Amino acid sequence: MQERRRRTREALLKSARALVAAEGFDALRTENLAQAAGVSKGTVFSHFGDRDGLALALSRDSLDRAAEALDRPCPDPAALVERLRPTLSLLSGDAGLWTAMQRLFCGPDGAHPELAAWYAALGATLAVRIAEMQAAGAARRDAAPEVLAEGVLAFAVAGAQAQHAGFTPHDAARDATLAEQLRLWLSR
Repeated sequence: MQERRRRTREALLKSARALVAAEGFDALRTENLAQAAGVSKGTVFSHFGDRDGLALALSRDSLDRAAEALDRPCPDPAALVERLRPTLSLLSGDAGLWTAMQRLFCGPDGAHPELAAWYAALGATLAVRIAEMQAAGAARRDAAPEVLAEGVLAFAVAGAQAQHAGFTPHDAARDATLAEQLRLWLSR
């Protein structure tokens, strides 16, 4: 039975990716996905729970890569921007994930638990990187690493929002703005 469920989930994800590629995430509807995969709407809900769960499933590999990019030490704020680039690209480019993130930013009660856990882990990892920078004298020490990490995430999210709104024309401009913000935010 588990093998059949795994195959059904893979077929749903394959169909969802094809639909998103053809029409964009905003056009992805449960009815369309069920029809494309040859299953019932109930099967779609059984595998993903809701639209946010589907967005997370489609983005799972990218979320993991974004988190892994922060697993290496960052000697300074410029390196931190480099390590954050996969997260920035994911948030700026994935409409389904960005929609799910908006619910997270409006309050944890509206957020998908898996997304909330990923975001919290991202913040915790950033705090570790900032503590390392503080120990090396590359970041200010007048604030706890966790507080500084919250600011870093706020700047990153604002950069993604600016890109979604069309205020930042390309990734390089977004990254340059973030680099300057982090230089000022983390400077001694």
